[in-house]
Amino acid sequence: MLARPGEQLPGWLPDGPLVLVSMGTALTVPLPDGPRTIDPTSRLRAMAEALSEVDCSVVVVTAGLDVASVPLPPNVHVTPTVPQPLVLEVADLFLTHGGYNGIREALRAGVPMVVWPGVADQPSNAARVEELGLGLRVDGPEQVRAACARVLSEPDFAARAKQAKRAMLALPSLDVAVRDLEELGA
Repeated sequence: MLARPGEQLPGWLPDGPLVLVSMGTALTVPLPDGPRTIDPTSRLRAMAEALSEVDCSVVVVTAGLDVASVPLPPNVHVTPTVPQPLVLEVADLFLTHGGYNGIREALRAGVPMVVWPGVADQPSNAARVEELGLGLRVDGPEQVRAACARVLSEPDFAARAKQAKRAMLALPSLDVAVRDLEELGA
């Protein structure tokens, strides 16, 4: 389990198909081709707006960003933080920016993803998620609603995510990997 000691699942989580929306902790980063930055507030607002049109319950993790100016329907719940690994254990979909940690946590929980990548490793992570059938990549706000609705409605995405979870849980422990690497270096 990836949860920290003392963490527990929030009792206020909504019923129904559950979508967790998070952009991780590194929210505003420079793009490699210029001085522009990703506007995390606009991204979270676009994600919340798109999911307001999908038959699901949504938890948007803001990490303190202000998304209050968006009128949200009852199916969208905004919170500054949640114990992400625990919420992923009960989620049906993870809408993410595609950072390594979030993808690792989603794989560990067996949750399919929709990835709207930003920079660094995120575009290649998103491509790999899509290539492996673990979810879909989107490249703009106009694609979010359709991609999330598709992943939620097509059982193959969830089945492949569960297969990936089983494969991940069957990996040797970190101690074995360290030992193997030490033997290779000797």
